[in-house]
Amino acid sequence: MNALVMYDSKFGNTARIAKAIGAALEGEFVVQVHAVEERPSIPADLDLLVVGGPTHAHGLSQPMRDFLTRIPQGSLRAIQALTFDTRFPMLALLSGRAGPKIARALRTKGATLLGSPESFFVARTEGHPLEPDEEQRARAWAKEIVQTAVVV
Repeated sequence: MNALVMYDSKFGNTARIAKAIGAALEGEFVVQVHAVEERPSIPADLDLLVVGGPTHAHGLSQPMRDFLTRIPQGSLRAIQALTFDTRFPMLALLSGRAGPKIARALRTKGATLLGSPESFFVARTEGHPLEPDEEQRARAWAKEIVQTAVVV
């Protein structure tokens, strides 16, 4: 089975989460991990698509918006998907969340979501590093979702 993990990352935090998710999927899937600016095509034999990005201005970054817009309508039928975002650890009402917006875009392109979008947190300190153990939590999240889902 084949999985593709796509991400946008400005400071490297979302890239680290995406790579942790990709590592968690290895063994169950042949995994590719790419940044959206690489503009890879979505393989025809794809079984699982994981897409994540940072939360920018309560929503999506421009590179993520562009990536989602480029996906042809209906092209994700029969593909199962997961979405995630990175954001500050505060109420989503205050920070916004990119994950649900990514999920909505993937559903409109035909994907079936395996679970609710997940947020991974970055510190509000200088440099905004990932909170401790977020990469480990990302690996556990991906494994749990995939183990409980029926992947076609």
